[in-house]
This record gives sequence, structure tokens and C-alpha cells, in this order.
Amino acid sequence: MVLAVVAGVAVLLVRDLHDREPSPTSSPAAATATDAAGTSAGTAPAPAFTKDDATRLSSALSSGDRQAIAVVLTPEVRDAFLHSGGEVLPAGATATVQTDGFVASEPTVASVPLVVTGNGAGTFTLLLAYEEGQWLVFASDQGP
Repeated sequence: MVLAVVAGVAVLLVRDLHDREPSPTSSPAAATATDAAGTSAGTAPAPAFTKDDATRLSSALSSGDRQAIAVVLTPEVRDAFLHSGGEVLPAGATATVQTDGFVASEPTVASVPLVVTGNGAGTFTLLLAYEEGQWLVFASDQGP
């Protein structure tokens, strides 16, 4: 059951992220105007996702240490994870976040591929939220 605890709370968190009220700087005009790069006018671009971010997430998810893993989860998921007895990856699995696959769907919401080798091998998608000044995992899904 790879990444089961993280995936188990995905529906509620995704609903919460998409049901948030528009920011005070958004407007119908800003929502429809786009620049040459395809970003909405008046909307700040997503913070960069760096190799250091990928390494931080990969190391924590691969560690098997519940406290280290909890640090890379959003607060809501962190609380659920720490109160569960579930695992993120089976023993012997290694997680590698693929930096080049990072896609921001909103300024503070993004996805990135995760390749798991060893036990539970497969390709997954991590859903990330930019909170607490860093990219944190709020859900996962199997497949790219």
C-alpha cells in the first residue's frame, strides 16, 4: 500500500484547495487576461521547485522515519499521518522526485512525478501545496 496514508485524505484536501475564496487581488479581468507565457495577469507565478526541494521530499519519503516524513506533509495531512499507523512506502523502497516534471496548476498548487524503486515500485504523482514557505505533499496518485 504505497503512499496510502497520503492518498487517503486527498479528496478532502483537494476539495478544500479548490473551494477557497478568490484572493483579494483577483478579478474577472485578471482571470481572463494571460501573458505570453500563459500565466494569468495579476496572478503571481508559482514559487520555484528546485533540486533541493526534490531531494528534501525524496529523502524524507524514503527514510521510513515517521517524523522525517511528517515534516514534508501539509499540516492537515501531517496530523492524519501521525495519528495513523500507516506507512508511506514499504521497507526497502526508494522514492525519487522528478524535478523536470513539476507542473504548477495554481500559484500554490502543483504536481510532480515520483518514481519508487524496490518494494512497491511504480510511478506516482505527488500533489503539492506551497505552505510554510516550502512545497509540501498533500496527496498522491498512482500513475504519471
